[in-house]
Amino acid sequence: MTAVFYFGNNFMAKKKKNNKKRLSFKDMVKEVQQQAVEDEKRAAELEVNAIELGDSGIISAVKNILEAPLRAKKNDDSSIENGEIFLVATPIGNLEDITLRALKVLQSCDIIAAEDTRQTRKLLSYFEIHDKHLESLHIHNEHGKTNYLLDKVVEKNLKMAIVSDAGTPCIADPGFFTVREAVQKGVKINIIPGVSAVTFAAVAAALPVDKFTFDGFIPVKSGRKTAFFEAIKADDKTHIMFESPHRIAKTIKMICEIVGVDTPMAIIREATKVYEETIHGTANELLDSLQEKNWKGELVVVISPQNL
Repeated sequence: MTAVFYFGNNFMAKKKKNNKKRLSFKDMVKEVQQQAVEDEKRAAELEVNAIELGDSGIISAVKNILEAPLRAKKNDDSSIENGEIFLVATPIGNLEDITLRALKVLQSCDIIAAEDTRQTRKLLSYFEIHDKHLESLHIHNEHGKTNYLLDKVVEKNLKMAIVSDAGTPCIADPGFFTVREAVQKGVKINIIPGVSAVTFAAVAAALPVDKFTFDGFIPVKSGRKTAFFEAIKADDKTHIMFESPHRIAKTIKMICEIVGVDTPMAIIREATKVYEETIHGTANELLDSLQEKNWKGELVVVISPQNL
């Protein structure tokens, strides 16, 4: 059934099917964003087209935004003395995986500290968020730039969002050092969760994940790489790790040699993107079947002990 929801003065009504044009996800987000900015006087009735959403969580999020416009700006700012930091998860491929809460934070914050400002501008532009103050914050400048940014946040009581190119900051991405320093300076930390390549792989691998270890990127140097896989062989947990497409063939061979040919594995490629692919099998099966494969894109490797 096509539904139209009204929010305002705690009132919600549901009407039968009408002839209104269906809104795309992007258009719906745009409408919500515009209303969040313009509705400072809280209009008596606000109509939101929520055609075929089918997800009460999204409807609830829209209702929450529209019933509390500019809440981030108005909600007792006087109680926050040293500014705030928002760690914002961003899509790892499909832009529509972003949350309404993330968009609201990106729109309302004073500074956006981005791993790559070019990538972040593309994201902001897609959702028509303009005129934001972006600062670069990446692995090569995080130690040198953190205090500069935090001093601005504290002195002017600002709100700063931290984003990586994709996924959640601090998870094999910049952010940890800045968060640690912010805690020491008394800056409030807010987590805006979202999609993650790690949790995506944990679910897609079809391997036991009642307990698992995320290892980040597989070491490049031979000695460290050998020790890395020897430790995994001795462990009783599933391990999730990132690998380059240029090294994956040699990595599978090393897994066969060190961890064992019968080691259950999964390789997740280009998660949430157009050419998303998940490959399951033992280490030896993957080695035999993928020798001629031309690997491209971002890869997540999942390895499970043979006895699980």
